[in-house]
Amino acid sequence: ERAKKCGVRFVLRKVTVPSGGAGFEAEARQLRYEVLEEEARKAAADAILTAHHLDDQLETFLIQWMRGSGPAGLAAMPPLLRKDGCTIMRPLLGFQRTELERFAEIRGIKWVEDESNEDTKYLRNAIRHNIIPELEKIRPGFKTAAARSIELIAEAAETLRDVAEDDFNQASENDGKYLRIDDFLALPAGRRARVLRLWLDRVGFKPLPRTRLLEMIRQIKETTKQSVCLMFSDGLEIRKYGSRLMVTEHEKPESEAEIIVEWHGEPEIDLPQYNGKLVFTPAEEGFNEGYLKAQPLSIRRRSGGEKIKIHKFRPRKALKMLFQEAGIPEFERKNLPLVWRGKTLIYVGGVGSEVREQVDDDGTPRYKIEFIKNPGLFS
Repeated sequence: ERAKKCGVRFVLRKVTVPSGGAGFEAEARQLRYEVLEEEARKAAADAILTAHHLDDQLETFLIQWMRGSGPAGLAAMPPLLRKDGCTIMRPLLGFQRTELERFAEIRGIKWVEDESNEDTKYLRNAIRHNIIPELEKIRPGFKTAAARSIELIAEAAETLRDVAEDDFNQASENDGKYLRIDDFLALPAGRRARVLRLWLDRVGFKPLPRTRLLEMIRQIKETTKQSVCLMFSDGLEIRKYGSRLMVTEHEKPESEAEIIVEWHGEPEIDLPQYNGKLVFTPAEEGFNEGYLKAQPLSIRRRSGGEKIKIHKFRPRKALKMLFQEAGIPEFERKNLPLVWRGKTLIYVGGVGSEVREQVDDDGTPRYKIEFIKNPGLFS
């Protein structure tokens, strides 16, 4: 009815809130914003306006304080937030609930009171009904002063974000995918955790508590291994490799079984077990078509001790040495296919082809073999 009077379209959406995970309140809030953002895109809206007020802001601050949040969390809700091309505005943050209720009464505006607002099993409601009134008794009018503190914290948090951004730009490379360890550790101790948190957010790693961040920084400083996984979660690994920190997709081999393929001239062969494909491209130097079609090819993972000659005027070398020369990290080597023709290793993903098997020319066209990974998070 209110929408009709205002001449605006009303949309009702129902969602199912999953149990567990981040908790009912957090899950519901996430779903609510997802729906709002989806409807905003449908309507080609410039912004989403919410009716959060000063009491909501104070409750959020106290919740974050009880959780041990830092400045970013204690800054509570920003009056304006741009996120993924969507602008969220909260124009009523400066008004207390009682002020808005009085305004609505004077203007004859009716509102709906959500019955769940009275249920104190939810932390926010417990703070609203049990904590805020007691604080008001102890210090009448404290809300206005507390709001100023939140504004100051928000200003400090913004400054800290700017500093972390500058530090991150100085210590990162490859469009922020990697952190240079020497530059990272050269930062003052108090700024390392902020840079690490910013970096993990950029590469899609879930937020970590401060204790985990500090433990990771200790491991980064003290470990002497060339390659070590510092943490694993949700299919991603935080890894120290040489002088860099990187986040990689954690890939478990689906099967160690040998794959037998017959090549009939197709330009590529999918290898889902290796998250990629073999590509066959016409080339002046490569394997003859007759050679590749004469018998099936088998594809296996590295088992150790394999050697191959990839340069005409250099000796045959062990794969371990060739991987090192190619700069392929140890944790990626297990996911590269080895192509065999009978008992002869003719191609190694990321390394190259056996040149001695390209000498005899039967007059058929030649093809170069190349393994190409499927596009991923960190391609």
